[in-house]
Amino acid sequence: MERDVAKINAQLRENTKTWYEYIISQYPELTDYKKYSSPFCFGLSEKEFSTTKEKTIMIVGEEAASYWFDNHENEYDIIQEFALTYFEKQIFKEENREKYKKYYDAFPEKKLRGNGSRFWCLFRELAKTYNVCWNNLDKIHGVYLNKENKRETYALNNSGQNLQFHVNAKEKSLLLEEIEIVKPDVLIFLGGNYYDSISNALNITIPNYEKPIIIDYENIGSEENKLAVNITSYCNNISQKVIWINHPNARKSRKNIVFNAIANKIKDIINK
Repeated sequence: MERDVAKINAQLRENTKTWYEYIISQYPELTDYKKYSSPFCFGLSEKEFSTTKEKTIMIVGEEAASYWFDNHENEYDIIQEFALTYFEKQIFKEENREKYKKYYDAFPEKKLRGNGSRFWCLFRELAKTYNVCWNNLDKIHGVYLNKENKRETYALNNSGQNLQFHVNAKEKSLLLEEIEIVKPDVLIFLGGNYYDSISNALNITIPNYEKPIIIDYENIGSEENKLAVNITSYCNNISQKVIWINHPNARKSRKNIVFNAIANKIKDIINK
């Protein structure tokens, strides 16, 4: 399926703007950018979608941690471009320095680095076969100064503020609107502890026994179906196939044998 990426990204920026203006009208303290981040603005990479592959996968992480802006807090084109530049660095291992220098302040230590985590290893593995895009459930995170007087970030859901629970004037979660705009074939949620976040963002109920588990490599054979769980049957309000896994950075998931088993299970579900 060919997509007009520029048009889609403009729609995503406008939706984020509408959502964020609603959120800060309810929680004006979120505009204190020394304590809270700018909103994560999801988008599609022109480079990634320049070649149309068989399926499009929206990979949804937990929160867009470890970034903030000293400037551009409400400039949605800059915020979206930041996310896409980071994505392209991880997938293609290259960067556009002319674009990057406009918002270098958003990166930790003001440097754009390659990320070798299992999270991004999974992206790179799936990108071999599918068009992939990066999204997050929690669009805003907290910022604080640590003992060394350096800024660090934390997920707001840890303090009971799950902002993706809130809806905009259309009474629909931002994630559901993003799904409608992009029309991916598959959604993959990364984070076994995000039961409430996923349920609320999709407006569904998932039985607790469907939760993916972290498996030690000795037990893969008996528990393989729990490495990646197909929760599509609970998502009657969308047409996509929906997969739920534990975060690939979880301790046991980092083992090569477990990581490879997770990736293969995801592909099996996608291709059935």
